[in-house]
Amino acid sequence: MHGIILLFASKVNMRLKASYYKIHTYFLKIKNFLTEFILSSYDFFILKFGIGDNVLRHSSTNPIVLFVGREPNFRIQKMMKYLMIEKDIDVKLLIQDSKGLEPHFKNLQNTIFYFRNKFHLKRILHNAKVDRLIAFSSRPSYAYAALSNYSGIKFFDAYDSLVVYYGLSPKQKWMRDEMAYEKKCFSTADFLIARNLEVRQSLVMYGLNKKKSILFSDYCDNELLIKENIRQIDSKATINIAYSGGLYGKSARKSSHGIENFDELIYSLPENNVNLHLYPSPNLPIHYYFEFIDEAKVNPHLKIYDSLPQKELCEDLSKYHFGILPHFKDDDSRILDYKLRYGTSNKFFNFLEAGIPIIVSGEMTYMAWMVKRYKIGIVISRNDLSKLRQIILSTDYAAMKSNVYRFRQKLSMNENLPRLRQFILDSKKMAGN
Repeated sequence: MHGIILLFASKVNMRLKASYYKIHTYFLKIKNFLTEFILSSYDFFILKFGIGDNVLRHSSTNPIVLFVGREPNFRIQKMMKYLMIEKDIDVKLLIQDSKGLEPHFKNLQNTIFYFRNKFHLKRILHNAKVDRLIAFSSRPSYAYAALSNYSGIKFFDAYDSLVVYYGLSPKQKWMRDEMAYEKKCFSTADFLIARNLEVRQSLVMYGLNKKKSILFSDYCDNELLIKENIRQIDSKATINIAYSGGLYGKSARKSSHGIENFDELIYSLPENNVNLHLYPSPNLPIHYYFEFIDEAKVNPHLKIYDSLPQKELCEDLSKYHFGILPHFKDDDSRILDYKLRYGTSNKFFNFLEAGIPIIVSGEMTYMAWMVKRYKIGIVISRNDLSKLRQIILSTDYAAMKSNVYRFRQKLSMNENLPRLRQFILDSKKMAGN
C-alpha cells in the first residue's frame, strides 16, 4: 500500500511539474510576443520611410560573406569558424537569438550582429555592404526575409528540410506556414548548401527545378578531436553509451516527430548492464524531458546531465564506450520515410570527435550506411535492444575505435572545407553562366 501511495504521489508531482513548466513557458511567450509587437511596429514604420540601419557597412578588400538566420546552429558556427582561418574571406553573422551561440564566438568583435525582428532585418540588409549572403534556417520565414531583401549572390542552407517530415500538408499549422517560406527559399536562392540528401528530395516534392548545390555535411570540428585511446571492453563491466540532442518524455511526445521514443532502450538497460548518459539539446525546454530526470532518480542505469558547449560535450562523450542514435519510427507516427532515409545529425559527428564508435538505428538509412561503410559502429533494429550487450560484446571494439580515429579525419572540416570555400568564391562566375 505504501508503495502504491508513493507511486501515485510521484505521478501527481510529475503532472504538477509539467503544468508549472508549461504555464511558465506560456507567459514567457506572451511577454516576448508583446515586446516583439512593439518593436516590429517601430521598425515597420521606419522602414516605410526607407530608413536603413548602418550596422553592416564595413568595407574590406576581401569578399564579405554574411550568414543570416534566427539563431545559429552548430553546423553554421563550424562553417564560419573554418572559413575565417585563411583570412581571405571576411565572415559576419546576423542573428536574432544567441542562445545557441558557442562561447568562443561571443567575444568576436565586428563579426556578430543582431536584428530585433524581420523588419529590422530588412532595414539592416537595405544598407548592408556584403558580397554574398548565406541564409540558414530552421525557421525558413527568417531565411526568406533575408533572401528576398538582398540583391547580391544568395545561398540557402535548409538545415532540416521541413517538407520531408510530413509532406506538403503537415498537421502542425506552424509547419505549414513555415513550409510556404521554405519553398520560396529554395526558389529564391541562387545556390544551395545541402546538409544531406534531404535537399534533393525537397526540390522534387516542391516541384522545383534542380539548382547548383554542394553536399556539405556537418563534419567533425578538427579542434575538438579527442586524443586517441584504443581500449577493449571488459566483458564483465558495465557498458556506457551516450546520447546528445533532443529529448522528449511521454507528455511531450506530441511535440516530437515520432522517432524520439527511447523508452524501450531505457527499459532494457538493467538486464543488459548498460548505462545510458543523456545530454539534452541546449535549446530544449526542461519540461520536454523532466520525466527522464524523474526516471533517473529510480533507475541507476540512466544518467541525465546539463547541456554543455561543444568542446566540453566532446570531452564528456569520450569517457563512454559508444554514442547511440536510437531513432525508430513509432507505429502511429506520420513522419515520412524520407526523413529517416536521408536525415543526418550533428551528434553523429560529435561522437566521432569524441573518438567513440556509433550505435545507430538501421531505419536511419544514410547514417547507417556511413557506419557500415567506414566500419565505425553497429547498426541495430528495435528488436536488438533487448540483447544490446550481447551484440556489443560480439564485435571487435578496438578495430571500430581504430576506424573512428582513421575516418574522422576524412569526415572532418579540414578535409572538406576547401570544397565549400571554392563553391562560395566561384559563385560569381557560376552565376554568370
